[in-house]
Amino acid sequence: MLRKSLASYGVYYVWLGGLLGGLGVVPSYPERVETWEYRIRVGVIMSLASSSLTVCVMCRERYWLNCHRAFIAETLYHAGFDVVHIVDLGHVERHREIGVRPSWLRSPVIV
Repeated sequence: MLRKSLASYGVYYVWLGGLLGGLGVVPSYPERVETWEYRIRVGVIMSLASSSLTVCVMCRERYWLNCHRAFIAETLYHAGFDVVHIVDLGHVERHREIGVRPSWLRSPVIV
């Protein structure tokens, strides 16, 4: 349903919930951002965002600070991406740091 609806607006939908979903995540998201699995999987988003595409990360939680999107956004922000949160119709917020910068972003090589 969502895929068809977005397609009617020329938006291509890629589901990555199995890769980066937040519900029932073990280890917890603050711990997960340090894993190789997270690093590789968030790299999918970085690759898409580095192309000519605009990337939107969605979840059923309404506000980004109450959701795993906060950690994904923090990673993207510290990797140099412009992150804007859509809060409501006509209301967006530029990302502000939440203090969960993955240690691997401080290293000289990012995979």
